[in-house]
Amino acid sequence: MRQAIITGSSGFIGSKLVKELIASGICVIALGRKDNTSVLGHILPIHDNLTYIQIDMDNISAIVST
Repeated sequence: MRQAIITGSSGFIGSKLVKELIASGICVIALGRKDNTSVLGHILPIHDNLTYIQIDMDNISAIVST
């Protein structure tokens, strides 16, 4: 299965891209702001092909370990 990693997935363009990729059958790992707790179900669909990871873009060591 094809996979994609999308940063900024809680934003306008990123969320649209995630939805299109999922609709195309692509497995998506969506990275979004750690301070955004209402993403799933509101902006992004809850779907088996979606893994949402909240990250702090200012903390590079946390990103690398994820």
